[in-house]
Amino acid sequence: VGSSGRIGIIGGVERPFLGNDNVGGDLGNGEAGEIPVFSLGVGYESTSRIGDSFGIRKLRFGARFATGRFIERFEAGTFNADFGLQSNFDEQSFTAKAVHGGISIDDLGFNAESRARTFTFRMGGLWTNGEARYLDAGFDRRVVHRADGTLEPARSAGGFVNPMFFLTDTVSIRWAGGAQYALDPSLPVVTGSLTNNYFRTRNWNSEISAWWTPGPFTFAIAYNFIKTNFRTVDFMTGASTDLVNSNTKFEAICWFSF
Repeated sequence: VGSSGRIGIIGGVERPFLGNDNVGGDLGNGEAGEIPVFSLGVGYESTSRIGDSFGIRKLRFGARFATGRFIERFEAGTFNADFGLQSNFDEQSFTAKAVHGGISIDDLGFNAESRARTFTFRMGGLWTNGEARYLDAGFDRRVVHRADGTLEPARSAGGFVNPMFFLTDTVSIRWAGGAQYALDPSLPVVTGSLTNNYFRTRNWNSEISAWWTPGPFTFAIAYNFIKTNFRTVDFMTGASTDLVNSNTKFEAICWFSF
């Protein structure tokens, strides 16, 4: 975009390896001839500082769409999923989709020479439909059962924010917060990665930290809080039971690289 930035358009064909089942499909390790996952993304990156006295050293934002196919195998005439069946089974194909993107603002402030007294901000979001482990965004459920008896891919949505203020070039205070939610969480789960028949309906993570990064060394202290809501839904009656788990911890971080 002139001399101030550039636009990138990226398309891809992926074949992620998930699990050890033998069921075909884009999002499993089936036959090599299966249709893969297709993705298309577009993004922008500035190549020079935006603004004079007050400005941004670098601005980046973009979004990506991905879609593919995954197959579930059931005991014939039932919704009992079993990838190990070699006979007397039914298979159903589902479409997985995902949209994710974000924005990054680096070194916002009056200092054009260094990071001291500047603000950096990162934010991202995603929406998933069906299998999403190939994005590291799997959220327990893959297929759910609707009231009319049909099966459909489970959906989730989430996002994160990560503001950072640099007191000096090497000292910063940071906060990171993110959440992911199950959409339509009252529907019974047919297939997924459940824990004692419970799946996550909401996962929230928040961390505040202070960092010092002199040369090749990194030192930090952080307070981390995680809250996760779980639910199980009876397949026949639709009755549900909810659980909540909270976890807090303090962390001391140190590493170096040369």
